[in-house]
Amino acid sequence: MSVVTPPSEYRVGKHRIVHDKLDITDLSDPRGIIFLYEPPNPRYKYVIGVDATQGRTGWNRYNRTEDDSKIDNGAVCVLRLGRGEPGTPQFTSDAQVAEYAAPIDPYDLAKVVNFLGRLYSGREEDGQCPCIIEVYPGPGGPCQVTLKERYGYSNFYRWQYLDTGQQTERRNDEGWYSNRQSVQHLWTRGLRYLQRRQVILRSPYLVEELADCSMDLIKLRGQASTGHDDRVTALLLAIWYGHNWSFDYESDTTTKATAGPVVEWQATDISSDRMYDAWDTRWEELVREAEQDYA
Repeated sequence: MSVVTPPSEYRVGKHRIVHDKLDITDLSDPRGIIFLYEPPNPRYKYVIGVDATQGRTGWNRYNRTEDDSKIDNGAVCVLRLGRGEPGTPQFTSDAQVAEYAAPIDPYDLAKVVNFLGRLYSGREEDGQCPCIIEVYPGPGGPCQVTLKERYGYSNFYRWQYLDTGQQTERRNDEGWYSNRQSVQHLWTRGLRYLQRRQVILRSPYLVEELADCSMDLIKLRGQASTGHDDRVTALLLAIWYGHNWSFDYESDTTTKATAGPVVEWQATDISSDRMYDAWDTRWEELVREAEQDYA
């Protein structure tokens, strides 16, 4: 099998990124570096998730300070979408192909999103990767407006109503709106998807953030214990949009009720103690069957 050698640089308009070999001191702080784990391929379908932050205007890797680590990152995650259903011969997992994270403001982040979104446009006829940005609460709105007005980007996720699951037709309702219910859906479904190993993670920094996250059993969402969860949020948004999830209840399978053999206990010589034991045994069997169906 031939190995595709990536070019030394990629260009999108007047912007470019150059392939460079980084030493271990650079990789100890990955912020501000665009990581490309796979070259773009026009045969694939991609999706890009974005978690914007207020950041620090003018931040770059040459003016970092010791307090920078306390600032939330604006994070971008690009996924190559797989195909098929788990357990079928045609199934292939999603895969992370690119990542960026840095404490930059939403206007500078829009430049990075535009670059990666056009680089990984894949099969999209308009040359724009489908993009989902958390626009509320937080500064994701200015990032999305900048993408539209300055870069002509228009392939955005359209918000859905929680009660009906229908997409809104208002132009200003593009993007992801975080509230108590929507965040619960995002984290519970996304983590289930990850636990079923349906996506390949390439970034060690993303894996580290995931390992640092713990579920809040009251709010039913994950949160970082000590560090950041910006990369994780961008990943979960990309998974949501990439698979066209909605706020409807998930219904992967339809289970039919069937009647088993009827036991006439009064016609047997079983004692009451043994009868209760038989009921308990049968109940445990039913529970195990149900767990296997939904595993």
